[in-house]
Amino acid sequence: MASGTTPESAERATPDWLFKKLDELFRFGLDAAATAENAKCAKYLTKTDDALSTPWQGYGPVFLNPPYSRGQLALWLKKTVEEAAKGTVVVTVLPGDFGTRWFATVWSSARFILFLGGRVKFNGISSAAKFPTVIAVFGPPELTAYPSDCPCCTSRLLASVAPGSKVITNF
Repeated sequence: MASGTTPESAERATPDWLFKKLDELFRFGLDAAATAENAKCAKYLTKTDDALSTPWQGYGPVFLNPPYSRGQLALWLKKTVEEAAKGTVVVTVLPGDFGTRWFATVWSSARFILFLGGRVKFNGISSAAKFPTVIAVFGPPELTAYPSDCPCCTSRLLASVAPGSKVITNF
């Protein structure tokens, strides 16, 4: 999210290397939670656009690094699940806060979960995150592989995003 963030900020700008690797796999058409300064896609939604009430369909795969503030992740994941049910592939960057209620949505609804090895250093923040980072891929129930039709290929491709990463499939 926003540039110039602090470690305490809810908005964390996605590292360029991480977005580039994910974009190579998914070819994103929309960044659903951005600022004009840190948007990762030509088409993006800002706070002013109210992404939680704006449809995400019609752009192709959607990239989402939502605000991490208390109460916000549950709202963003609810919207992600709704959009996935309509056929949109949504790739999220999330804190690996496995014991929370909102993360239960990730466990139950994500088609793939990529656990990144190590701690991610978000853009605009001087130190690495104090939490693990996961990439959760949401999509319609028939999504068992992306971009190919081979689930094993998809898992290998996702695992190649960062050394030491592990993938869980959920279908």
